[in-house]
Amino acid sequence: MAGRDSKGTAKLSARLRCLALMATLPLLGACEQPREGPPTSEELGVPPLSAAEARIFLRDATLTFETEERTRYLYLREDGSMSGRSVDPKTKGADQASGFWQVDEDGLLCREWSNGWERGASGCAKVYRFGDNYLFVHESGGLGEETEYRGKREAGNTEGL
Repeated sequence: MAGRDSKGTAKLSARLRCLALMATLPLLGACEQPREGPPTSEELGVPPLSAAEARIFLRDATLTFETEERTRYLYLREDGSMSGRSVDPKTKGADQASGFWQVDEDGLLCREWSNGWERGASGCAKVYRFGDNYLFVHESGGLGEETEYRGKREAGNTEGL
């Protein structure tokens, strides 16, 4: 009987060690330091657009991005003006805004709102392109509630802004 207890105890100990190890593995990830700041080019796998690339990609384009609270459409005109519309998907209510945009020498998209959303607020973001999709990563100033915006780009004024 002692042999069975010993063998049973050995099996139980091995199982307990295995369960303890499995239970601690998820905690190891929690020990990592959280990353601060926007994702790097290496994390994204592509570099941000150059100034020339950003101007070509953004000029005469409608940008769409969605959150749980709203869908926003932004039309960037060739003359540097912009118009936007924000639609609440639940109530279908909408508001509009306008302002100006430019791409600086570092390739950052800089926007300034004249009215509507964040009146007078301005900010700049790095522009990443993934086919017809984009990612803006906040660099300076104020760009609203988010530190990054992801969405789709379409050529022309597809929303009649």
